[in-house]
Amino acid sequence: MTQAIYRALIAGLTAVALVGCAQSGNISRDFQNPGYDPQLVQFMAATGQVPVVLVDSPFDDTAVAGQLALPSFYPQAPFVPVSATQRQDAHIVLLFDSHASIDGVKACRDPESGPPGTGGSDMSIQAAFCYGTDEISEAHLQVGRPSGPSDPAFRTAMAQLMSRLMPTISPNAGGCADADC
Repeated sequence: MTQAIYRALIAGLTAVALVGCAQSGNISRDFQNPGYDPQLVQFMAATGQVPVVLVDSPFDDTAVAGQLALPSFYPQAPFVPVSATQRQDAHIVLLFDSHASIDGVKACRDPESGPPGTGGSDMSIQAAFCYGTDEISEAHLQVGRPSGPSDPAFRTAMAQLMSRLMPTISPNAGGCADADC
């Protein structure tokens, strides 16, 4: 009897874990430029806002920006939608349902150069953290198409994307492998 209860408990916990996984997005790739430094994110937040270029967003840009937040370690500042021509030094670019060939470098240089997005059961989002036209970091998210920007699954997926795009510890930091450091 104890073994049956144990198996039922394990099956229940596994089901709960799988449902939780289904609600979050899948980040298929990410990259941080060797020059990535979390202080760049702090600098952007210190300006009082986080400029975000939204390309092919299926929702209202202001509503999407209102659901975005910097990862919790950083000082918080509101995300403000800007056009590609209004972008400032440090800014975020989000390309919705964009062609897979649009990478962070292209997103920072000319965010509106890609082909228009295509709808489907999943939403694809290419994110880039840029300084001017230079890519600092990028991440690509695949998530089930949300009903709107206030959809909890969308908010969770975007928090996951922002954490991967702007990690609080540079993945390029580390100890020296050489004895001559």
